[in-house]
Amino acid sequence: MKKIVEYIKHNVREKKKNYRIHTSIHLAVIHSLPENIDVEYVISEIENSIPRHFFNNIDAIYIAHIKEFDERDINALHRDGAIYITNKQDDHEDMIDDIVHEIAHSVEHMYHDIVYDELSLEREFLGKRRRLFDLLKNSNIEAEKEDFMKSDFSFEFDRYLHQTLGYEKLEGYTIGLFSSPYSVTSLSEYFATGFEEYFIGDRNYLRSISPVLFKAIEVIENLEE
Repeated sequence: MKKIVEYIKHNVREKKKNYRIHTSIHLAVIHSLPENIDVEYVISEIENSIPRHFFNNIDAIYIAHIKEFDERDINALHRDGAIYITNKQDDHEDMIDDIVHEIAHSVEHMYHDIVYDELSLEREFLGKRRRLFDLLKNSNIEAEKEDFMKSDFSFEFDRYLHQTLGYEKLEGYTIGLFSSPYSVTSLSEYFATGFEEYFIGDRNYLRSISPVLFKAIEVIENLEE
């Protein structure tokens, strides 16, 4: 975390623009965004889509391409009350997706005991993983069953999905099973991508394929602020 903060402080020579989400969440554009990105539009869409109480554990959002993104081959992260998003965005939808996904991880930490109550969400996730493994095996695609039986994130399994198998190929096996190929990665990403689908995607689709996940998000959505 310290390295990230220091990196940002040493790269504020570029013109920085400051915004607010719900009047209290600081959003700083440290590295310039593409000209086609209207930050105020992005903020408006997020404010209209995500319940205000889901921002309670977020202090700031920084738009900056930090070294860790390249080191870990990612474009966003949530850590210690702050969200870091790369400035390398294709369009408004791309930027909104990144921010909402990291808000989801903050929400996951806030309501962990509710989201993962009685392990029902984990059972739903692992059940889908087992079905996916069977689909791949029946298609003569090499896969290790043991890797599909763990809910925690694994760098090795992530590389298998992303690089060995490939998301484009994986998508054909996840339609109607997972909300996106990336949601296969871990239980945490299953929640985060489901959160995206619920608030900025197709809510009815999520309800039909992941009823336990849908219900968990619905419950915390309706909690009093």
